[in-house]
Amino acid sequence: MSKRQSPSNSSSTSSPAAAFDREAFLDRVAEVHHTRKDSNCRSFVVRPVEEQFRTAVRRADQFIIALHGASKQGKSSIIRNTFTDPATFFFVPIGDSFTPESLYRSILGKAGARFPAGMNVEGNASLTIKLPIVELGAGGGGELQYETVTGDLSNADWIAHLLKRCSRARVIILDNFHYIDKDTQRSLARDFAVFGALGYKIVIAGTWPQVDYLNDLQTDLSGHYLSFSVDPWTKRDLESVVRKGAEELQTRLDEDTTKKLVNHARGSIFVMHRLMRKFYELADMNTVASGGPVRCPSNNAGWDNSIVQPVGHDLARDIKGKLREAVAFGDRDENGRTIASYILEAMLSSSFDKFESGFTVKELFEATTETMKRRGRSNLVDFSSFSSIAKSGWIEHQRKKLATPIIFFDDRKERVAIYDAHALFAIRMNAFTIRAELM
Repeated sequence: MSKRQSPSNSSSTSSPAAAFDREAFLDRVAEVHHTRKDSNCRSFVVRPVEEQFRTAVRRADQFIIALHGASKQGKSSIIRNTFTDPATFFFVPIGDSFTPESLYRSILGKAGARFPAGMNVEGNASLTIKLPIVELGAGGGGELQYETVTGDLSNADWIAHLLKRCSRARVIILDNFHYIDKDTQRSLARDFAVFGALGYKIVIAGTWPQVDYLNDLQTDLSGHYLSFSVDPWTKRDLESVVRKGAEELQTRLDEDTTKKLVNHARGSIFVMHRLMRKFYELADMNTVASGGPVRCPSNNAGWDNSIVQPVGHDLARDIKGKLREAVAFGDRDENGRTIASYILEAMLSSSFDKFESGFTVKELFEATTETMKRRGRSNLVDFSSFSSIAKSGWIEHQRKKLATPIIFFDDRKERVAIYDAHALFAIRMNAFTIRAELM
């Protein structure tokens, strides 16, 4: 018996589906609409933002190019589709224990440098390493030799010059740049200018919503920085994904079905893929097998009950875990609750339109204060302390504890909001139960 849900009309001894392998078809659906980070799915499409990104990479006057936006919106896919020759770039995923020295050690290691055994990057940045040098012969060939060099891993100029001698790669890609604290980001931005002057391109990817994020860190990049948002996916782009997927699966979807699926995705490619997998799981296999237009429930209630809500419930499980971690910030009061939990309850108790557009700090302070009073908290927080928590303290806590922060403070818009499209989808479907379980 299949673990997948199987509609009652999916098999018949006299139907086209009798010789149709449903499990094999759904395995193909899973590959065509997968959401793994390690490879692009077969319904991948090139968006206008990717074309803009590629153009920026080719520009000689731009040495820092950023891709930003919510998680699972395609930043990795764009990078993977743009940079295809591993010999031309260094890819560095940022982890929890990141420092500039660990970054430069990682890049030099990828270039072939040999470090002393047991070397502690944190405690001793100055070191002697063996560097691979390619000496070109008269015929253009090369013989790999090692040269011993001494320097400081915190010296970006020294690192950049070493890399030019031992590798032809001129692109450094830093994934999950949002993991790094802002002071270190600011310091690295100054280093990027050093690399840029020597012909390197720095590509950074992160989950911040602001277009001018590095400029907002008060770095002087003198017009050499461009940033591109992957949010949201347009309806046209999502329709292209649905059609490309149908083509790969050798199925047909009518226009009304395509538009319904796209509208429910609400600008999230992650949600789009999850909806497509559920859609095909519930599809009439007789229709799939015969090549006819694949449809699902004809009424809106059917769509919500059979496709949209189940996907929303699945996503809510992951989101609830992240929100539990988010509300763990700060001391607990006599009710056993943190200020962060009251803030989130105030947000979840508001209309979804308000929740989606975000709150000014003043609006959120007033809503949170009312929530605290309603819950019988005796010690109310003052506005100054609340502002510090909402703008930085709570956000920094999420950055350290979560793979991807759920709630941001947008410096430009001066608003606290959830910018993650698939998180918003899950909350829209489950706001009441999420609030009840977390509060």
